[in-house]
Amino acid sequence: MAETFGRKLERFVLLPHHPHHESALSDRFHETKAVGCDIQDLDKKQNQGEIHGACPSFIHFGDFHCRGGGNRASQIARVTGSRFMPPWLPETDEVQFAGVRRLTDKQIATIQAWVDQGTVEGDPSELPPAPEWTEGWQLGETDLVLDMHMLPSGKPEQIRSSLGLHFSSTPPRDIPSTLRLGLKIFDIQPGDNNHIVRDAYVLPIDVKLLKVYPRAHLLCREMKGWAELPDGSLRRLLHIREWDFDWQGEYRYAAPITLLKGTTLHMEYTYDNSADNVRNPNNPPQRVVYSESTNGEMGDLGFQVIPVNAHERTVLESHAGIREINLYMDAVDRAPGSSRAHRNLGMILAQRGDFKTAEKHFRRSLEADSTSSSDGQAAAHFAIGSIVLQGGKLEEAVGHLKEALALRPDHAKAQATLRLTLAATGDTDAGLRHFRLALQQGYEVPSHLNDMAWSLSTRSIVDARRPAAVVEFAEA
Repeated sequence: MAETFGRKLERFVLLPHHPHHESALSDRFHETKAVGCDIQDLDKKQNQGEIHGACPSFIHFGDFHCRGGGNRASQIARVTGSRFMPPWLPETDEVQFAGVRRLTDKQIATIQAWVDQGTVEGDPSELPPAPEWTEGWQLGETDLVLDMHMLPSGKPEQIRSSLGLHFSSTPPRDIPSTLRLGLKIFDIQPGDNNHIVRDAYVLPIDVKLLKVYPRAHLLCREMKGWAELPDGSLRRLLHIREWDFDWQGEYRYAAPITLLKGTTLHMEYTYDNSADNVRNPNNPPQRVVYSESTNGEMGDLGFQVIPVNAHERTVLESHAGIREINLYMDAVDRAPGSSRAHRNLGMILAQRGDFKTAEKHFRRSLEADSTSSSDGQAAAHFAIGSIVLQGGKLEEAVGHLKEALALRPDHAKAQATLRLTLAATGDTDAGLRHFRLALQQGYEVPSHLNDMAWSLSTRSIVDARRPAAVVEFAEA
């Protein structure tokens, strides 16, 4: 990951893409071709007042690198001195993480001294070799390549990103589980600059903690995670003093941390919904409620663990699953009139196979708030249609699926499911129309294409068969 990060972070100290940082870093600089220097070389030559590269275009800091020009020296000093760059959120004084991208105080002082002394050029013969990057995939050819989604920058961009996966020939030795702390209901009033969210979870078994994954949106300011051990002592697991949504990530510990049964995992997040928060998307501040999208707020802290005793994994999964359902049920109890709370509970119940109770909450979602977003209503109608379809209620399923598409015409999965439902009622041509719309919207599930081809070619009524469509879907 460090290599990948380094490759894509060639603009290490260049202008950031976050609009709230533009006022602080509004200078524009020109590229300058020049030699570079290593951070250890910076430390060594600080007292001599000589650091090679009056116009350093390439400074190598351990596992990552940056490009710039000599006239960017002051910007390098500014963004490193404020710790805006390199981007690393967690504090490292109490917790040891792998692949830390943070400069030491000495390194920051060395860079500042170099700039203050006029970026004096030293002996070119003492230059370390520049890092060399492998062309193409760092680990060789991949088994599978997936496209990546990027955050919008506010203007047209050309993006060519991909993720390569390597598959193992042997099964995994350890299967990790993720324990998620966090609430599923938020209500942050405008002007509240110190809104606290807390949660805790007691471990039912001994585990080894591998990494931590914090998540929040734009109003979050500070994050804390810690373990209260069975003997009453506390162990810090995460502390982010200044959360930045644009640089969120997951953080792997330098070595697994053993936590015994009875240990309580804690989280505490602080949110700032005041006008003083430069990241607040609302001006003036507005009431903010829970949402998975950035028009609302959320707060999760995920801990990836593996059981010390592998046979206890089912105990952990069952315990954590029940707790997750209880979190969503608590959200409904706190806000029984919330369409989103009922819909979220319905989703988690459906994932766990309790379709009857899930259907009830999806219906409550539609009844609870007729002013909820069209996307939310479409999701509820689609879920109900899918559930009643499994129960053989074809006409009711068609009705809900059409409602979902009326609210969200680009709902490709609803188009494909409506195809299946209409085909089951005998309306082959209408089913074909919706399936073609699903394909146009990017819905290309191979098993569904094969099912559609088979269905069209094996109908008992010859006139209902569609040979041309069979070839179309079989070759898609």
